[in-house]
Amino acid sequence: MSGFEQNLAFHNALPLGMHSFEIVAAKSTFDSTKCQPRERKRAALELSAAEHNNSSPAREVLMEERDSGKAGVDKLPEQAYAKAGEKDQRARWLQWLAMATALFAVVAAIASLKSGQVANTSLINMNEATLKQAQAADAWAYFQAKGIKQVTREAEEDLLSASHAPDAVIAKAHTEADRLKSEQEEIQKEARSLEQEQQRLVEQSRRDLERLHRFFYSIAMLQVAIGLSAIAALVGNRGIWFGALVGGLAGIGLLLYSLV
Repeated sequence: MSGFEQNLAFHNALPLGMHSFEIVAAKSTFDSTKCQPRERKRAALELSAAEHNNSSPAREVLMEERDSGKAGVDKLPEQAYAKAGEKDQRARWLQWLAMATALFAVVAAIASLKSGQVANTSLINMNEATLKQAQAADAWAYFQAKGIKQVTREAEEDLLSASHAPDAVIAKAHTEADRLKSEQEEIQKEARSLEQEQQRLVEQSRRDLERLHRFFYSIAMLQVAIGLSAIAALVGNRGIWFGALVGGLAGIGLLLYSLV
């Protein structure tokens, strides 16, 4: 057995955490002039694996070669590069997943804030509508009271005319009836205006409630997207992440539609 093979056998028997001795053994083997080119090539990979942490691609390839008993020295660089490329690709994918999840969380927070504002506005409008309805009812009651007084004055005028009362007394009753009729018309206009305002507030409150429901749906979609993103990161499944993207984008679209 050559010196390199002895060092390598000793290295394979060591635990993965003993980096210092591995580096010394790999360097001594690499510096040996007795090693053949193929052995020097493997010694270089052994040195690279020892100088990196336990999760480096070169070390993983060497461990796989050791466990499987294969001596594919010529394939080690290609395998190491392939594993490094896979790790870089996964790292980039996880970065995009993290940024998308953060975006969904920010948008969900904005939707939650807007939903609270819309809920308060809807409640205020409904309270105002209730107040306007009460004011309109009072106005109509006042209108009816003026109408009763007007009818009373008109009846009084007719009685005075029938009893041949003085013209001044009849004219006074007629003037009073006309005044009550004029006030009654003003009260009627005010009552109808209050009713229209009450209907407008009710309609605005109804529209706010519809917007509030859309905000809730948007928040739910975004929360589901965040949950699916977390699952995708844990299991490393891009299909789940694509589903999370679809749900998150749908939630963002519904939020933008609700803001209009």
